[in-house]
Amino acid sequence: MKTKNFLFLLAIIFFVFCLISCDGGSGGDDPDPPAPKPWLCFTANIAGSSVSTRVVENGDVSAISVPSLEYSIDGGTKWNSFALSYYVWGTDNLITEGTTIPLGNGEKVYIRATGQNDNFSWESMTETRIVTFKLTGSIAASGNIMSLVNKNCETKEIPSSSIGYFCCLFEDCLNLTSAPELPATTLAIGCYDNMFVNCGLTVAPELPATTLADACYYSMFVGCTSLTTAPELPATVLTDRCYYDMFRACEALNKITVKFTSWSPANATTNWVDDVAPTGTFICPAGLDTSTPGINANPASWAVQNLP
Repeated sequence: MKTKNFLFLLAIIFFVFCLISCDGGSGGDDPDPPAPKPWLCFTANIAGSSVSTRVVENGDVSAISVPSLEYSIDGGTKWNSFALSYYVWGTDNLITEGTTIPLGNGEKVYIRATGQNDNFSWESMTETRIVTFKLTGSIAASGNIMSLVNKNCETKEIPSSSIGYFCCLFEDCLNLTSAPELPATTLAIGCYDNMFVNCGLTVAPELPATTLADACYYSMFVGCTSLTTAPELPATVLTDRCYYDMFRACEALNKITVKFTSWSPANATTNWVDDVAPTGTFICPAGLDTSTPGINANPASWAVQNLP
């Protein structure tokens, strides 16, 4: 009898222990999930991948501050200096070798500003600095691109002090399979100029800004041959060269949704749908004139649908 009572008591203790273990001892409340890591992240899809940079300068840019970056491969616990690699303008000749981060399959690296970067890439009539990520293997990008602007991703404003802030950032990254978030709602001149030229993207990042800057999306997705759907373009008013060449040579692209009601200024959409898919759907406000389709307007042979 004593043995049976002992076993019964032991079973009750085990049952209570299991209940406490399952709910974490917090009265049944689930533990808080880990906070998301907001920084720009590169994840290797295959072993032997790597992340580095390619920087070229033309003219006297000595007065322009160099962007300062750091990286973490342990989820943000330890941060290390991320040095840029400089090349001779117009060549593949290395001048100064910077940081290269090797990644095994599934490994991640996070990259952010060390504080605040008011300048990144820079373009003017007399001087140019272009900062481009150089990726090998196969890489998926995620996280917030604004971590390159501000260490804590505290801004949705691209600094207006820099012309072409993210210009060419992923140009010719054929092995880039996904894009990071581009949450900025305040843009600057030429900020995304040539950003994803000739990339392997199948899905474009969202573009939430409703007020545009001159040349803000100039040539942004040129040659993205795997892209089938354009990001929705919510701006209702266009600016000088804002969509110039934006989707040129995106030969699989077959769906575009816009909210602007006028094609003015005349150069806002120059060549923007040159060499897209021969058939597709163009979705727009009822008030937009679609009677003259072509490479500078709604694509020829595409069906036109009005927004609800």
